[in-house]
Amino acid sequence: MKTTKWNKETDILQVLFFIAGAVNLLAHSLAQPLLVQFSKPLIMPLLAAFFYFNVMGKKAPATAIYGMIAAFILSFIGDVALMPEGYFTLGLGAFLLAHVSYIFVFTYLQKFHLSLGSIVLKPVVLLLFAAGIGMYIVLTPYLGAMRTPVGMYVAVIVVMAVSAYLLTQRVAALTFIGAVLFMISDSYLAFNKFYAPLPLSGVVVMSTYIAAQWCIAKGVSSYFHD
Repeated sequence: MKTTKWNKETDILQVLFFIAGAVNLLAHSLAQPLLVQFSKPLIMPLLAAFFYFNVMGKKAPATAIYGMIAAFILSFIGDVALMPEGYFTLGLGAFLLAHVSYIFVFTYLQKFHLSLGSIVLKPVVLLLFAAGIGMYIVLTPYLGAMRTPVGMYVAVIVVMAVSAYLLTQRVAALTFIGAVLFMISDSYLAFNKFYAPLPLSGVVVMSTYIAAQWCIAKGVSSYFHD
């Protein structure tokens, strides 16, 4: 097969991605900040390379590939920005734009023909919006000056999850699972930061985040066929 070379590359990159993720989780569980700072910036570049080589040799539109790579780069910026104190807003903005990139890719690929009413009335869509609104209502009294930025972020990540759900009409459910895991990760992070310290916050946030990004990358790449 023509894709044998690329399959070898993706296998290696996928293993390296999970190794970097495992090291990061271990560093969080052992409270080793230097190891966290070393491992975290490796995660998204490895995933971006994995995705790129995974779609090489397949009939993948450049627009979708560039959109995914943009989301990975923005996620990398968000990862780095959230490591030191004082750059939360920058990290939030980077991840918001990453979700916008995902929304663009999902919408570009699905080419669905549904009315707005038929989308909104789907039970899963209603549940996603309810989860986002409920989380925001609970957090609002504790957000202070971050009320508007966090509100915008919640709205965007819910739309991202909805677009991923609609994409699963034609693509593996991994994409939607990834979107839901992303919401769980960000919810735990938000409650830990604004509401009250939560147990194992670093491990929970990063484990769900790593799984979310991998599911999205793997799910979207499964859309393309040799």
